[in-house]
Amino acid sequence: MTHLRHIILLCGILGLLIMACQSPSPPSPSLPPLLPPPLSVVKDGMTTGNLHFVRAEYAEAIDSYSRVINAIRDSENPNLANAYYNRGRSYFLAQDHQRAIEDFSAVLAINPSDAETFVRRAEAWEKQHHLDNAISDYHAALLIDPDDSSSYYLLGVLYSKKHDYAKAAEILGKAIVRKPSFADAYNGRGQALLKLGFLDLAMADFRKACDLGQECGCIMLELLSETDVHRNHMPETARR
Repeated sequence: MTHLRHIILLCGILGLLIMACQSPSPPSPSLPPLLPPPLSVVKDGMTTGNLHFVRAEYAEAIDSYSRVINAIRDSENPNLANAYYNRGRSYFLAQDHQRAIEDFSAVLAINPSDAETFVRRAEAWEKQHHLDNAISDYHAALLIDPDDSSSYYLLGVLYSKKHDYAKAAEILGKAIVRKPSFADAYNGRGQALLKLGFLDLAMADFRKACDLGQECGCIMLELLSETDVHRNHMPETARR
């Protein structure tokens, strides 16, 4: 009988152990949810950065925008793209063109339809002498905003720098169509046409640029006029 009692007791203990093992363990304490930064952190950082920016205090502006970026980097806060853009402009004006490119690329990763940022990145590419990258970004900007005469002008200037004067004249013509009073575009197209040997067309563009108050156009018109007069008064000579 005693032996039977021991067996029953052991069975009871074993049952309790099994129940204990099968009972759910208490949940482990979870980390509190990450709260977004206070609005004041973002607002104050942007305001301070903007004040430094307009004062040309670019190192301080970069520091302020960086604090905003670090606070909201992994969020969907709409200020993130603006903070990257403003810091990119600060880097650009501080002559740190590579970091400017990186920040403008971050903006475009958030908003691929930001034509202005494509233009800003193109300017930074040009500063680094990556003209093909700059040209690509201007074309991207114009796909988004095809009526931007300034982008056409800057793109035409780049084609001139690459000695593709026919393409430069074509693109600068598009700038003029969109802004008929664009004196710099007339002068730029005149320079391209002159390189292509179209003297009369070049002079017409320089005359229009001069009429619109573009000094370089006036200078080129005067120089070419003197050259033309001199050429017309050259005595005829026969080859010996």
